[in-house]
Amino acid sequence: MEILSKCHRTCNNMDKFSSLPDHIVHKITSYLSLKDISRLSVVSRRCRQVCISSPFLVFDLIPYSNNQPKRVRLINYIDRLLFLRNGKNIEWCYISWCMQSSLVNEEEYRILSWLHNAVACNAKMLNLQLNLRRESYFALPTSLLSSTSLTALEVNLHNGAILKIPSSSTAITSLKYLTLNSLRIDKSFGDWVLSCCKSLMVLSLVKIDGTKSINITSSSLKALMVVCPRNLFNLQVCAETLESMILHWTFSNPDNRVLQLSAPKLGTFVWNGKISEVQLEANFMCLNFAGILVTPSSSTDQNLVHLLRALRKVRDLHISYNCLQGGLPILFTSMSTIVIYNVGDAWDDLLPTIISLFEAAPNLICLSVKNKCFPFQYPHNFPSKEESDCGRSMLCSESENIPFMHNLRFVRIELALRRWNVLELIKYLLKNTKNLQKMTIICDPLSFSDVRREISGYEKASSEAEVEFYSL
Repeated sequence: MEILSKCHRTCNNMDKFSSLPDHIVHKITSYLSLKDISRLSVVSRRCRQVCISSPFLVFDLIPYSNNQPKRVRLINYIDRLLFLRNGKNIEWCYISWCMQSSLVNEEEYRILSWLHNAVACNAKMLNLQLNLRRESYFALPTSLLSSTSLTALEVNLHNGAILKIPSSSTAITSLKYLTLNSLRIDKSFGDWVLSCCKSLMVLSLVKIDGTKSINITSSSLKALMVVCPRNLFNLQVCAETLESMILHWTFSNPDNRVLQLSAPKLGTFVWNGKISEVQLEANFMCLNFAGILVTPSSSTDQNLVHLLRALRKVRDLHISYNCLQGGLPILFTSMSTIVIYNVGDAWDDLLPTIISLFEAAPNLICLSVKNKCFPFQYPHNFPSKEESDCGRSMLCSESENIPFMHNLRFVRIELALRRWNVLELIKYLLKNTKNLQKMTIICDPLSFSDVRREISGYEKASSEAEVEFYSL
């Protein structure tokens, strides 16, 4: 007992918190809730100073939406906290807010005052998560849009409220990263990007509504992501420095949907959704990576053919299986890697498709076959072994050996759940790829042992080929 008492007194005399440097303490407190920060600030002068000077501010009032007294106290605490900072720099500020209908004007005024204070404190990154009514709107303050320190801005209005950007806003020369989520904009947005966002490098538009046409013209943009735009008919992008573009564009009616893309330096291009009318001005000569996860109207869809022809110089292609069923329209002499997604129930037809693929891509080095969808989508549920038709053969005759397969070095195949007929594809590749170095096979745990035993007896054309097995 005496030893424990001494240890207790020793620990009480050691103030480890006070001995830590400010940047370490600020990092620790950045994980605390606003409520805990307010409690910590009254513990000591040191703690109060840490809370006031922290460059990481998190104002999350969502947990107190239905508790008016606590809500008011925390709002007042935020006001005082920002007042006491006296211009100390802010690295990152996160504001999560659910407006109360009875106090919407007053609360919007509070938020705008916090944004003004953040600008005065040279905030570098701002994340606004505002839960507003759909018919309402939120106007970004002019002071924010003329900030000389702000480098990253994210605005999420959740219910699709209208985002207003002042027409008189000056150029925001420091802004490099902009994300807009679940809100409505108008046609003037493209003009604002062109005239005011002179240094913008990354633009993300997620679930944007309010306009049928978006025109993005920029001389600084390097990465663009457009995900699930609502009621969008026309997307025009003209960006001479654009290097990466991700487009997730789905719609029930493909009529009059147009993509116009002019990006001569584009190196990465991912399109998930549907194809209607495609107007591609870029020649994709610099393209290294392409993800084509579209849904064509048929295997001979001319829009798909046009798109694949434009991608003829691509080196790394990720493509949905239904885009390959009509074959690749031209030779892809630069392609070294291909990943095939979402084979679904088409495993029985996969081998002929792979053979035609080698004819179109003679320099292919890496082949990967995945039974799941591209990350944009949820994976499908596959039938069990008993439900699948195991009697249909995928065997090819010896005369179907493709001479172009000599470049193939690496193969990765994910077997659909208990799909045994795909083993014929594995058998064919092992028998005919003379320079194969490594084949990776991934299957479900229930059939792992049986699959491994079956494949271990297959003939190999390459004595150096290694076959590795992994369980899902």
